[in-house]
Amino acid sequence: MYISARERQILEVLLKTTDETTVKDLAEFIGVSGRTIHRDLKNIEDILDEYNIKLQKKSGVGVQITGEQNKIRELELYLFNLSHKEYTPDERQSIMLCELLETSEPVKLHALASDLNVTIATVSSDLTKLEERLKTFGLALIRRRGYGVEIEGEESAKRRAMSQLISEYLDESELLSLTRDNIQMRSTQQIHSISERLMGLVEKKKLVIVENIVNSIVQELPFSMADSAYIGLVVHLALAVERIQKGEGININFSYLEDQKVTKEYKFAERIVSQLERVFTISIPEAEIAYITMHLKGAKLRHENEHSIEDTSLQAAIKTKKLIEIVGKLAGMDLSTNRSLFEGLSVHLKPAIYRIKQKMGISNPLLDKIKKDYADLFELVKQAVNQVFPEFYVPDEETAI
Repeated sequence: MYISARERQILEVLLKTTDETTVKDLAEFIGVSGRTIHRDLKNIEDILDEYNIKLQKKSGVGVQITGEQNKIRELELYLFNLSHKEYTPDERQSIMLCELLETSEPVKLHALASDLNVTIATVSSDLTKLEERLKTFGLALIRRRGYGVEIEGEESAKRRAMSQLISEYLDESELLSLTRDNIQMRSTQQIHSISERLMGLVEKKKLVIVENIVNSIVQELPFSMADSAYIGLVVHLALAVERIQKGEGININFSYLEDQKVTKEYKFAERIVSQLERVFTISIPEAEIAYITMHLKGAKLRHENEHSIEDTSLQAAIKTKKLIEIVGKLAGMDLSTNRSLFEGLSVHLKPAIYRIKQKMGISNPLLDKIKKDYADLFELVKQAVNQVFPEFYVPDEETAI
């Protein structure tokens, strides 16, 4: 089980005293809110269980670790020998983003610094870099002296950021193994990887349940789903359940919702929601059903293999022609007569336009390699894409494809 730096701090404080310690004192010492301490204490109870030690709670008095001295000593030695995990700057920023997305309250800079074992100056520098990253999701980073730092924006935007974080660090095979194979075994092992830590955004058992529900229903879809689309739907649903249970809901345009209700995919989405509501004992609003419908429709579009201009939408054909024309001018060559390029790109653009409009996002494991090996071409295509789609934000993942 992963022990964060903050959880380690709390354990060390509790282990140093034989008296009860109040949540307020713990919060002041570590520099977080009482609510955060209460949340961490739940994880700490699981850690203590592994050593047959108990966290004794006395209402109005405080908390205290109790148990056999040899077991307590064993835990103290483990914490003493626990090495600090070093992360790359990108990983560190992703972990900060993960923590800020999870919490609904401000987080103090020194709490983030303590958790990552870096200086406050490093945290401040990382947060500055995170601001640009958050803008791509339509989110803002609020920083105030003495107040802390928090993320501000719509719930749907926060979920997109969470989904991207997960897909960025876990490839399809990793996610499939988490949901289908040895999830129980993995959850009891010591966790050090960035991938495992980010999966904290979704409770693993919840992911398994959601996957089972989705798997039973998508079998009846009139089209097959690629692993990427399937995993995207599972992660989206698991995040939705997690956030709904925390009281966070999304909003959706009424007319868009009504448009979705008449589609076949909406019926399948309703069945998925019905099972989720029953299993998790929650009420899922219609807006969430529309978002699930959007995922199913996106998967359907990726599944279709149109190879002629008649089958692609007029919009995709027009955008394709314009994109090829601009890229050709920037590259100094005539690409307008390349029929196979036109047909292949128009087939790709149809689902891409849908994803871009719905801000669905996509995972592209080859992005870094493409940027490195074809840097000039990538920048050229990016310029053209920005001209063709000035009204949308097109992520690099789509541009690279």
